[in-house]
Parts: sequence; structure tokens; C-alpha cells
Amino acid sequence: MDKVDVYIDNIFKNVRFDNDQKEVIKDNSQNLMVVAGAGCGKTTTISAKVKYLIDVKKIKAEDILMLSLTNKAVAELKNNINIELGLNVNICTFHKLAYDLLKKEKSNLKILSRQDSVIYKFVKNEKMTNEIIRILKKDRVFYEQQKRSLDVYSNLSYFVCSIINLARVNKYNINEIILKNENDNKVLEYIKNINEKYIVFKKESNYLDFEDLIIEASKLNKIYKYKYVFVDEYQDISMNRFSLLSRLIELTNAKCVVVGDDYQSIFAFSGAKVDLFLKFKEVMNAKILKIVKTYRNSQNLINLADNFININPGQIKKSLVSDKVLEKPVVVYGYKNNIIEAFEEILNKVSNEGKKRIAVLGRYNSDIRKLESGDFIIKNSKIIYRKNKKLEIDFLTIHASKGLGFEEVVLLNFENTNLGFPSRVENISIIDKIFNYDKKSLLEEERRLFYVALTRTKNRVHIITKMGSESEFLDAIIDNKAVEIKYKYRKKVHKKSWFRPTLLTRIKKYHHSS
Repeated sequence: MDKVDVYIDNIFKNVRFDNDQKEVIKDNSQNLMVVAGAGCGKTTTISAKVKYLIDVKKIKAEDILMLSLTNKAVAELKNNINIELGLNVNICTFHKLAYDLLKKEKSNLKILSRQDSVIYKFVKNEKMTNEIIRILKKDRVFYEQQKRSLDVYSNLSYFVCSIINLARVNKYNINEIILKNENDNKVLEYIKNINEKYIVFKKESNYLDFEDLIIEASKLNKIYKYKYVFVDEYQDISMNRFSLLSRLIELTNAKCVVVGDDYQSIFAFSGAKVDLFLKFKEVMNAKILKIVKTYRNSQNLINLADNFININPGQIKKSLVSDKVLEKPVVVYGYKNNIIEAFEEILNKVSNEGKKRIAVLGRYNSDIRKLESGDFIIKNSKIIYRKNKKLEIDFLTIHASKGLGFEEVVLLNFENTNLGFPSRVENISIIDKIFNYDKKSLLEEERRLFYVALTRTKNRVHIITKMGSESEFLDAIIDNKAVEIKYKYRKKVHKKSWFRPTLLTRIKKYHHSS
């Protein structure tokens, strides 16, 4: 082992990097894509690379920029790099970077933090609003959102905001879009009208909203001359953020390192474009390095997850490896009428094995309601089991669980219903029509979502499904030796499905978190 390898192994206490990770840390390509599998130590590796650049390559901390897409990811990177390693690197979201860049050019920058409240006023006063609400009652996305909202005007405002923002994130000119259906086009014209009023309001009030920050910063001609730009979670980048990154690289000639995993690209509903990840090598003439040793999952589970996700075409193939061996890491429980019995069986099994921390994952936020009973107290995202209060049980959506690892995982709602998993709807929303969402690509994203759910566990994934209404994904894994079925199940022919990500339930939270 040479001196540099010894140095690398001493960057973090109790961390010994594998050969793939060391290659990433030492690589000095102009443009580098790091394809990092689930649980492969991505954050630790790129944190060590920053430390290596400063200590060995003598790059100043202020010449390094680290970008990520959410405040949660930024906080983790700051903890690793600036706190644990004692450095002072600029680590921020794209929105924060854009704000800082624009602030240098314009000292009286005004940010509109409550876009929805402005849109609400326009919606409330618009003559066509009630007619549009009547039309949208048949729209699946609007209908499902309305079931969770007491105020139909707030719901419509939220719906309009989502379409306006998605158009800008995807670089669509909403005024150029025309739909074939008369009612769809009427709704679209209504949204265009609200958008025009919103644009006038911002101009007259001298406000910029969050997407304006990205758009305006991408037009700048002067940017601090960084030498290295890192982008974490690159598989979730949008067209707008890519434009800002491209402008940054163009003006600084910085070396660019992007890190991510196309297997885990699950944010299309917020404008993420997985093609920007898949085509990075070609567009940026980049080198690709892979990190494939997982420190979270067993080899048995990884083989199952890889076989499942490789049903999707056009991916960057990677075969993860693990030192862990665990027979039957995926266990499927069926129930006829009472999901609570199946859930309690899992909790008792996990408790008897000495485990205490459990993550319950749902396809939707509303899935937690399935566990409402006298045996459980539900407080926000915490689930308290009256019969065993020592268990720490947290509920998260699969989207919110991304990037996290847990001792044991329970997956709810693995069912073949409209709001099951994969998501299946009987009619197409106007959102799908406006943005040309392709059913095939949306099913591919649902597969990636299941891949994320499978790879959150350090031990087992306990799947609960209703007997006779099993998810069609079950048939894709049923023959794998890593799967144990706790009841008699036969493969069945599933009805043809429509697939789309749930757009409105998380887009607001996603935009506010970044």
C-alpha cells in the first residue's frame, strides 16, 4: 500500500475505503461521473475526495463548490466535510447558489416564498374558476388531491402552481402548448391566463420565485472562478439546474464531478430527467467510475434487486457486491381482511431477533392510515406499538426514505389497486397530456421506486399485501430464492395498467426543501 492509500484510509476514523472508492478519490479527470450503488458509501467517498484535493492536490477550500438538490442532502454533506473533516467548503442547493450569485449583482433581491398564496388570489377572483373545478373533478390527480383538501380553491391553486413550475423546470413554453380535447384545452387556457397575471405581479412587485432564481442565475456572465464543482444526487437533476451547471462550467472551466445512481432516479414528478444522467458521458466527454461494493444490503437481496431493476432498458449496468449473506431477506405476508395481524406478526418477529429500529414505508403518505387501530398510536410519522413500546417505528414514503438505511423495513400497500404499488390509474390527468408523460417510462420509474424500497434495509424487507390483490411486481420476484412467501400464492394475469408518479402529494415539499 503506497503513502497516498495510507493517507486516504486515515481520512475518516474507522473507515477503510475499497479499491473502487480509492480510484474515485484519486481520479483527476476534467469531467467525472461516479455511478454509486445503494449503500456503497457515496457520501463518505466524495467527502474524502474533497479532503484529498485540499490536502494532497493543494486546492483551496474556497475553490471547491459542492451542490445537491435538497437541504437534507446538503446538511449531511456539511456534517461530513465541514464539521467532521474541519473544512470550509461552499456546500449548498442549486437555489441557494443561484440566490448568492444574483445577490452579488442585485443587492435588493426580493424572494417570493409563498407562490401559492399569490396564485390563490388570482384563482379566487377568476370568473372561470368554478367551471374549471367542475371539469377537473374527473381529473385523477386533481380528484385524489381534493380528497385530502378541505378548500377546493387551495387545491386548484396548488394544481395550477404545480403545472406552472413543471413547465419552467422542464423548459416548456406553456403558451405554445395546445391540447386536442376541448375541456383539457379550456383548463390549459385558464392556467395560461393565471400564469400571465402571475408574471405581471412578479414584475410589478420586483419579486423572483424559486425557479426564477435558477433561470436568472443561468444568464449571468460573471461567476466566481471555482476549480472543482461537485454535484451530488445527479440522477435527480432537472433541465433548469443542468442549465445553471453548464453555465457554471462554461464560465469557470472547473473540473466537474457528478455522483448518483440511475437505478434510484425517482423524482420525475418534480422535473428530474434521468436522461441527463444517462447521457452525461456523451454530452460532457466524461469518464465513468463505478462504486459497487455495498455495506448495507446482503448479497442475496442485492442479486434480487438487480435482477428486478434490470427489467428496465437503457441503464448504466452495475452489479453490486456485498460481504453479507442472509437467506430469505425478502418476506411476503398476506392478509385477507386485517392488515394489523400481519403487521404485529412482523413486529414480534423483529423484536424477538433483538432488533429495535424499524422503518415502515408506504407508496403514499396516506398509507399510514392502514395501521390505525387500538394497538397503535400514530403521532405524525411515529408509530407507537402499545404492546412493545421499546420498538422505534418510523413511517416514511419510499421517496422520503431515499438515501437512508434501516435495521428492518416493512413495505405497505404492495397491492394491485389504483393507489397501490405500482401506481395505477384508469384515466390520464391533464398533467400527463401537457408534459407528454409516457406510460412505459413511468412504469420504469415505479420499478426504480421499488428498487429503492428494497435497498433501504440492512437486514430484511417485510412486504405486506392483500391476498387476491397482490402487486404485479410480486410476480417479478416470486421465483427468486431470496424471497419467502408466508402464504399460498399463484402467479396471476394482471389487468393492463396506466402508470404515473403521484405528482401533487410531494412536489410542494420537494421544492420547499431545495
